[in-house]
Amino acid sequence: MINTTDKNTTEPKVVWNFSNRNLAEEELRVLEKGMSYNHSCTVNRSKVISNVEYLFHQASKIPKESIDFKKWDEDPDDIANKEIRVLEPKQLSLAADLKSTTEKFFQHAQMSIKMRKDKNLNGNHDDKILLKLSKDLSILITKPDKGRGVVILDRNDYIEKLEKIL
Repeated sequence: MINTTDKNTTEPKVVWNFSNRNLAEEELRVLEKGMSYNHSCTVNRSKVISNVEYLFHQASKIPKESIDFKKWDEDPDDIANKEIRVLEPKQLSLAADLKSTTEKFFQHAQMSIKMRKDKNLNGNHDDKILLKLSKDLSILITKPDKGRGVVILDRNDYIEKLEKIL
């Protein structure tokens, strides 16, 4: 068992290594950040927009309509034969507010990600270490049943114990 304390905080960061693999100091340093360590990430714009559209439909009580987009593709200028959705002023206002809020969210998220990348120049190196650990098929990295921390187990031992239980 390896118990280490981060110099910047009073909270102990614990790594339990029950595997036969010896961890390098830099691997320990990255694992000490915990299972909730959020290495460099990006915002999935399409997923956020999809969720905001779902919120709009729920909040505005507009029934989701299936629009036949084939009609729009065939003749985009022929509006007479198309399904057109007309929104009430309250719904338009809600849509505009949601769009504005979503754009502000994207701006703040991008600024936050950029600031974090500038602050953490080791991030790319940490990502490589985590990727290397994740590709090691001899170990399994998980969290403890109770509390916070990181547990490293031999994969084969873990599978054998699970098979005995089942």
